Formats: sequence, structure tokens, C-alpha cells
Amino acid sequence: MKNCIWFMGGLSSQRDILLAIKEAKIDDLTVLASHPQNRPEILSVADYSFVEPEESALLEFMANIIERYEVGTVHVGRNCSWFEQHRPEIEEMGVRLVTGARDVATFALADDKVKFATFMEQSGLPVVPSLQINTVDELKAAIADKPFGDVPMCIKPVTGIYGQGFWRLDPNATMMKALADPDSRRINPNLYLQAMQGTEIKPQVLMPYLAGPECSVDMLLEHGEVIAAIGRKKEGALQHMEIESPAFNLAQA
Repeated sequence: MKNCIWFMGGLSSQRDILLAIKEAKIDDLTVLASHPQNRPEILSVADYSFVEPEESALLEFMANIIERYEVGTVHVGRNCSWFEQHRPEIEEMGVRLVTGARDVATFALADDKVKFATFMEQSGLPVVPSLQINTVDELKAAIADKPFGDVPMCIKPVTGIYGQGFWRLDPNATMMKALADPDSRRINPNLYLQAMQGTEIKPQVLMPYLAGPECSVDMLLEHGEVIAAIGRKKEGALQHMEIESPAFNLAQA
């Protein structure tokens, strides 16, 4: 089989991944790239590139590309649950499929912040307390009860990425703070409660707000075995790489 890898649409850094692989100058490696949108800054750095069709035509599209270019591995980073649902059909095309998991249930668990926190706790791993909020009354009661003691609280949707919907509940914030300085992500709890009134509320997760830099860990695994990992500590506009930290060790565990 020809040494060919196909990177389909991802959530971020697809261009950087493609450039890094090309710069590695691996002999006889052909790199394909595709995206649901026409993204020249991504598609231009692959040997061959394509715009992905709608899901209804995606399997046929993949079969044609895989056969034409003798693809050995398909890597996806977007809409991974769909690919997992169709793993048997895709693997029958003679490729190795990499999605980040091996079944749909894993993605559903990872996407639910409360269920994932419970799963971590049941696995004996340290976890930040997470309280699911479904109604205005539940949030009002939680704010009054102070479930995390005197530690400040924050709230965000149970599902979602990129920090969308994240707010610090700050009783000292003025009513205009969220509008005048939205990047601070601080909102007066009374204003948040008012905004929830008469609105269809998606489940939210209430957590203690922990001050300090945000930490992430990017990992490459093979059936649960960590092959490589790198931690990122974000401080303002800068990111510091690390290979030894509490977050790094927790992610590997």
C-alpha cells in the first residue's frame, strides 16, 4: 500500500499539522487534506486537496479518494461521532481510521463536562467539583447555598468547546461589566439570573473559579498508551510548553 495519509477537516491547527509533516520530509509520503469549506490556507499545503461534500455523499466521496490515492490512514478532527458511527464501512475501504476514540459513547462522555467529571472521580482521579444546573431556581439556590464554600464560582454550558458561554459569577461586578468589558468574562449573578428568566436554558455546569493560568495537554495515544504528550500553560497572549506539571501528569493518568 502506498504511504499516504489523509487529514480531513479538524477543529484547529490543521494547517500547522500539514506543514509539520511536510517539513519532516518523510520519504514517499503523500499528504492529502480536505475540509468542509474551501480553505486555501489549509488545502494549499497538501500534495492533493479536496472540499468535502455533505454527509449524505461523504462515504462515496471517501471511497473514491481512498481508492484513487491508495490512502493508508484517514485522520479526522471534526464531527468525529459521525465517523465512529461509520467506522465499519470506512475500515472496509482498507484504511486505518483515527478519530481520537474507538466508539461513539466515548465522544458523548467527553462532550458532557458533568458526566466526564463524575467518570474521572469514579476512576480515582482528582477532579474539580461540577454541579449541573438545569433551571433558574436551581442556580438561585446554589448561589445562596455556596456549594464550594467561599471560593468564587463560574458557570458554562455542559457541552461545547472554545470556552463559549463561560462566565465568572462575580457579585462585585457592576450590571454593565459584562457589556462594557465582555473579555473579562465577569458578570453579576443577579444579571445572569435575570437573563435566564423566560429563556429556554441549556444545561449549565457550576464550578468553583480557580484563578491561575489555563493548562492544556495535547496527547498522541495508541489504544490507550501515551506515545507523546506536551503541556501548554497559557498566560495572556503567551503559551509555555511543559513536559512535567500536575496537569501533564493528570492527563497521562
